[in-house]
Amino acid sequence: DRRFAWGLIGLLAVCVFADSNRLSAQTTPNSQEVRRKIEQTRRDIEQRRRELERNRNSNFSRSSTSFRPSSPKRIDSTSSSSSIHSKFPEYKWTKGQQFGFAVTIQWSDGQYDHRVSGTPYYHVRRVEGSRATLLVIGRFRHAVKKPGQAEYRTLKSWDYWTPTIQTIGMRSIQDYGNKAAGDMRLPFLMPEFVSLPSVLTPSLPTLFDRKTGHTEPAVISRTQNGASLWEGFTSSRGAGKVSRYREAKSYGGSVRIEEDEGLDHGDVQITYKATTLVDMSTGLVRSVSGRYSVKTGKDSTIASISVRQLSGSQLTAAKKTAFQDLDHLPSSLVPKK
Repeated sequence: DRRFAWGLIGLLAVCVFADSNRLSAQTTPNSQEVRRKIEQTRRDIEQRRRELERNRNSNFSRSSTSFRPSSPKRIDSTSSSSSIHSKFPEYKWTKGQQFGFAVTIQWSDGQYDHRVSGTPYYHVRRVEGSRATLLVIGRFRHAVKKPGQAEYRTLKSWDYWTPTIQTIGMRSIQDYGNKAAGDMRLPFLMPEFVSLPSVLTPSLPTLFDRKTGHTEPAVISRTQNGASLWEGFTSSRGAGKVSRYREAKSYGGSVRIEEDEGLDHGDVQITYKATTLVDMSTGLVRSVSGRYSVKTGKDSTIASISVRQLSGSQLTAAKKTAFQDLDHLPSSLVPKK
């Protein structure tokens, strides 16, 4: 009986290994190809943006570029004859400043419901001019359950950690002191569109203090509720069709940023849409609500992402959790004293 049992286990192992190899052979080349082409297209877009910025006082022919933003109808064109001066938020750092977030990403693959969650804690350690160096303890736990079950089961080996040392300027992350650790294991290609450090401390909208329509990468106009900044890019080179649109609207003490990114490449269709609310006085994210959708052939997956800034007792609890997590911090992420 024992020999039979071990023989059965061996047969099952061979079958699982064979199935795993077949699955890897079917999916890995496709994901690598799409990822490579996305990265190439993003480099093309960034190069084009730098060219536009260097030549921002010149008139560009729209027919000469494959990056063609088309202004949304709600942009007010009546202000095209005047230069607009409006303040968008900037990160305002203070040594000792502390903040944190509650983050949840959820989706279902048909067999299991997945949940990735964490309460990353930020502490400003040093401020030099307009930039700050922050200690970040961001541990994200991956949990699963079968549909219909009440409780999630945490997969301890699937922890993901954000970089613990982050340098952030007035408007965006500038550098990481180390690399993220672990494997997020999100839906297909989602990490290419959703980077948690950038979601939690995003690149803030840049003010183009020029007349409306004088530059292709952005359009700014005045509305009854405040200023509105819009920018968008579409490329048909490299990875099928890649698009990215971003609009920021100021409403008194906050700014709402709406993002829409997409990829259409063969049998892969991806969209990521998110609304981010940013505090005008600090530049910090108040909340994020996003939706990632991927379709590959007949299979499709939809993931939701939710972020809210913590305060009071919730921030205190996140700080306590962060210090407890230090005992489990991967050696590559231990900050140097």
